[in-house]
Amino acid sequence: LRRFFLLARELKGHNYDLGFDLRGDFRHIILMIFSNVRFKVGYGITGGGFLLNREVVYRKNVHTVERNLDCLRGMGIDIIAHEPQLYSSDKDEKITEDFLKENNISAGDFTVVIHPYAGYPSKNWLDDRFAELMRSLYAKYNARIILVGSGKDQNSNDSLIERSQLPLINAAARTSLSSLMELVKRASLFIGVDSGPAHIAVLTDTPCVI
Repeated sequence: LRRFFLLARELKGHNYDLGFDLRGDFRHIILMIFSNVRFKVGYGITGGGFLLNREVVYRKNVHTVERNLDCLRGMGIDIIAHEPQLYSSDKDEKITEDFLKENNISAGDFTVVIHPYAGYPSKNWLDDRFAELMRSLYAKYNARIILVGSGKDQNSNDSLIERSQLPLINAAARTSLSSLMELVKRASLFIGVDSGPAHIAVLTDTPCVI
């Protein structure tokens, strides 16, 4: 409750005219009330719809992106493009080029980026199966395999590399979010679990298995 009211006070200081709740969460609606958001738009599926200035019809069987865009449509805003766009800078491109060169990976190589560990252990695949998959990719396609992740994944990636007995590259914590995007964009294939890098792979049109 203390955190809730601290956040409400902080938001109130910004004097927001318009607020969207994309989850239909009653707590978020109450937060907008306490934050003095002037016009509130969202879903009332968990109650609180009567507190919104505009309650949007919640469509169950559509993609989350489409459902989120419904909030904008509910405000009479035309949707020009449905696909999110990701952009990288010249600096990100240079960082990625240097990283690939440092690891002797060229444009003609079959490069596979693998993100094996999600934020929740329940989303992870088995290490033995990842190791078997990587050995297969290496044997059949002479794949150059790069393991990515955050700082907390460094040791886990090292253990997976040791288990595979292959000369793999551990890039955990060696990329920023934007340079990771550039690395995934240049990959021949992305393999991962349900997490942020998987969404990046989809948005960069990189062939992927999730």
